[in-house]
Amino acid sequence: MNIIANLLLMGLSLLNSLFLSNQFIYQLQDKLSNQLLTYQKPIAHENIGQLKDYHYSPYPTNNNPNANFNFKAIAGLAYDLDSDVILAKKNENQRLPIASLTKIVTSLVILKEHKLDEIVTIPEGIKVGDDDQKLGIKPGQKFKLSELLRASLIYSANDAALALAIWDSGTVEKFATKMNSFAGSWGLNNSHFTNPAGFDDKDHYSTASDLVILVKILLNNKQLSGMVDTPQYTITSQEGKPYPIINTNRLLLSYNYIHGIKTGFTLAAGQSVIVLSKKNDRSIVTIILNSPDRFGETKQLIDFTINNYTWK
Repeated sequence: MNIIANLLLMGLSLLNSLFLSNQFIYQLQDKLSNQLLTYQKPIAHENIGQLKDYHYSPYPTNNNPNANFNFKAIAGLAYDLDSDVILAKKNENQRLPIASLTKIVTSLVILKEHKLDEIVTIPEGIKVGDDDQKLGIKPGQKFKLSELLRASLIYSANDAALALAIWDSGTVEKFATKMNSFAGSWGLNNSHFTNPAGFDDKDHYSTASDLVILVKILLNNKQLSGMVDTPQYTITSQEGKPYPIINTNRLLLSYNYIHGIKTGFTLAAGQSVIVLSKKNDRSIVTIILNSPDRFGETKQLIDFTINNYTWK
């Protein structure tokens, strides 16, 4: 696919020099460039798998071209997972802090090198604030890796994400290097990470467009996609200590057509959330970054896509 798309891009440049309008050419080149990004070569690893091809499905048509969603968030988009079409967008390529949405990357990096049933001994050096979202784990405790991933993705526990990172790489900094290598391998050129939890840092950011690709990778993994779709769960240490948790995604707890994915909040990132909705046989991913009302705006965005588009 990449070879074909590259040849088409070269051909378009030639045609442009002959007779086609610049506007027409630029539109097609932009479309093909997006396809190239979508078809970045997947990382071959049994725990992540191959990125699914979502293109062969009915195509969405806007029944009301004059209707535009009025985003209150700084950035966001709605994306039809099956047809690979963006249905609404705002500042989708703007680099922004993403808070705990970061834990999607953390989980993918961990599963790239480890198995879910591995036992993790909580290391020293986990630093979280009194007001941080955390499980309350202690150095020396033991957990299945899958339990700490659930704590990170369902409850957004910062101490669980830090524990996984330090256990894997020895330091947060070394793990961040792996995160950036992972992002680079998928062509996420507008993303950079400095920690596994999503703490605010001027060099820690991503975009709505990059996050769509990360979501597609996550949803291609049955274990991770099941975790983010879990309303509540009880984490249990190997010593038998229970930690009951509830999903931080309020929409998941309220609507049966919501199936994840991840919330995030810091002072710099504001209210952010990624949601997968499955309604009227359509799978729509919505991304809201820095909103005054992330859940309300997400619900409105989902309704906008369903009410204004038909698929043929």
